[in-house]
Amino acid sequence: MTNDGLGPDPRHRAAILAALTRGIARDVDRLPLPARLCNAFVDVFGGAGAAITLGYHQPDRLTLCATDPTVARLDGLQEVLGEGPGWDAFTSRRVVTADLRHPTPWEHFSSTARQELGELWVCAAPMRPDDRALGVVMVYDESPEAIGGDPVLAQFLADAVGAALLGHDALLTDDVGPWVVRQQVHQAVGMVVAQLGISPVDAMAVIRAHAYSQDTDVEAIAALVLDRALDFSDAGPTTKDPA
Repeated sequence: MTNDGLGPDPRHRAAILAALTRGIARDVDRLPLPARLCNAFVDVFGGAGAAITLGYHQPDRLTLCATDPTVARLDGLQEVLGEGPGWDAFTSRRVVTADLRHPTPWEHFSSTARQELGELWVCAAPMRPDDRALGVVMVYDESPEAIGGDPVLAQFLADAVGAALLGHDALLTDDVGPWVVRQQVHQAVGMVVAQLGISPVDAMAVIRAHAYSQDTDVEAIAALVLDRALDFSDAGPTTKDPA
């Protein structure tokens, strides 16, 4: 299901933005802005949890927040497998929904998600406050019936979240939080480039392949590379005993 409309009518837009603003203002002393935006999106749209990810194309991808382990895994699986509703939402700049109880266009993502997480419904909405797609807000629940799943509302909220993130350059330069984790992935890519003499794109593909084969995420493989517990410089990858 996709949506290219302008969103709810002006009266409803004002009410939705007021609810989103109240959500952003909560826990201001306890949670960073991305986490508050995730929570506010769920408060207004519904759902069991949400994630905000900037970009979806390597190496620029950065997950700013995930409300719970389930949505974090949904997000991580899409990075490892290179497919899923988030990828399609980002490239098409349209809302993409997926009912994992039924066949989807993403065979590997759907089957793995069903095995690990059960039969879920996922909605991915591109954040497009200007002419480009800034990233994706992804929300999940047990079924669309549980939250309504209105793609017009999802798109309007995602655009509002994207607008809230614009201009917050500190989100990308913090010395703590998700940026540090992603920096470590970039460093690991550089090490694999040096070890194998390949391009950064190919190095990222190597890391993703190992994450898939070990049923983990790219951050975990990057940590092994940085710790030199995983080394590709010989004829094949070697995993060394950390002790």
